Amino acid sequence: MKRLIILTSALLLIFALSFASIYGGVALLEEYGIDLGERSFNYDYVIKNGTIIDGTGGEIYQGDLAIRRGKITFIGIIEPPASVPVIDATDLFILPGFIDLYSPLDLDRAQKSNLTGLLSQGVTTMVVGYGDLSEDHAVSLMERQSQKRWPLNSAFLAGHEGLSGYLTPLDLLYDFDYFDALSETTTYSFNSAFGQEQSSINLAELEREVKRSLQAGAMGLFIDFDQGPGKQLTYDEVKVLATALKEQEKVLVLTMPSDPIDPVALLNRILKLQEETKVSILLTPWDYLATAEEGMVQILAEMLEEAQKSQYLRMAFYPSTTQREGLRQPLQRAYARYAAESIEIVAVDGQNDYSLIGKTLAEVATESNSSVTATAQSLMSRGSVQVALRLYQRERYEQFISSPHTFLTAHWDLAGSESKTIMNYLESQFTRNPDELILIDIAKKLAGDPATFLGLEGRGTIAVENWADLVLINPRAFYEEGEAVPYLFVNGTLVYEDGNLLEPNPGLILGRKR
Repeated sequence: MKRLIILTSALLLIFALSFASIYGGVALLEEYGIDLGERSFNYDYVIKNGTIIDGTGGEIYQGDLAIRRGKITFIGIIEPPASVPVIDATDLFILPGFIDLYSPLDLDRAQKSNLTGLLSQGVTTMVVGYGDLSEDHAVSLMERQSQKRWPLNSAFLAGHEGLSGYLTPLDLLYDFDYFDALSETTTYSFNSAFGQEQSSINLAELEREVKRSLQAGAMGLFIDFDQGPGKQLTYDEVKVLATALKEQEKVLVLTMPSDPIDPVALLNRILKLQEETKVSILLTPWDYLATAEEGMVQILAEMLEEAQKSQYLRMAFYPSTTQREGLRQPLQRAYARYAAESIEIVAVDGQNDYSLIGKTLAEVATESNSSVTATAQSLMSRGSVQVALRLYQRERYEQFISSPHTFLTAHWDLAGSESKTIMNYLESQFTRNPDELILIDIAKKLAGDPATFLGLEGRGTIAVENWADLVLINPRAFYEEGEAVPYLFVNGTLVYEDGNLLEPNPGLILGRKR
């Protein structure tokens, strides 16, 4: 009996030591990011009873979702212990976080509160390098931003304007007559307007700076054809830079001119550039498509639709048919200058008269069986009537955004205003057709497809081992009071809840991986 007790004690001791060794070893491995198995009590969050729209265009399904160390670790039915924070997502949709493809936010001057507008729209990643940021050298910009942390992820573009300014004094870049973007002529150089005695930017030096920016982590190169330096680039010069981008599998982002001399020729040159270099090209929202004649729009629409069948060229659109909020104007001024079909009413004597707001002057006149002039005079007699220009007629706008090859992006001044264009777009879609299938298309156009195009590995879709960039949407907010985005996760951290920006800053600087 004594021997049996000794033997049993020895076995228990061996078992205890083995368990402690294994547990301690697993803990040690986890400190280095190595996980030998899923242990439910280690979840950081569990989201239960949600309706999941995964961003791939696949079917909607119900399920629970577990988050650990910034990533989605399990999707299914989960019964977590009481120590794990649980979010009840009953009646909520769970979508991958949205990507703002065209953010002008100046991160050097931005405050954390400036990002609330984006977070409230479900944005978890912003692509920056436009506006003032494009005037900086991408390497120094990324070095500065690496010392900061933001609630959102960011991906940086090298701006051609900033690289050019780095190589040539800025006063030489602005005081000349511009040439048309992607000109057929290949003899011009940046400073040719000054004559041969002026030193021009050496293309080899410019190519070197582009490559240096890409190696430092820039996702691609941004060229603004509405700015002087952009218009000085010839086709052959752009081709050299595009080839350098393709060598490192980076993206070329182009802002198109709002008043091109020959839009068909310009678009053909871009298509030729893509065909010859195989570089991935993203066209930012093109305002010209809103004002062009219908015949020209149809030609360009057919060209774009055919071109976008290739996986290497895409165009982004705003989820809005009207100008940004900052360009409101009195009805009296707009009526004297613009067609009634383009004048959209946004406020009447400071009040939200929903029988008028969102309608054009022409639509109000038709509904009231009155002339446009009589309708305008009647409205102005009520006090201050604020309007915005409807840049796109709805039919034309929907023609472009309905394409399966078109991305959506947040409105460009969203970060600095109370405007909620993404949620307003969703509200308008649900009002016209209350079908949850709309969210499948939204998730693809704002998350899944942009992430694939940009090469954001592990983002844009909901899947096990993907990063937990997640937006929870409350569809009841489109009909009743409440927050449309009650919860938002960035890299597995809850950063936005019920209209409040929380303290964590889990945002990362992202790079393109292919």
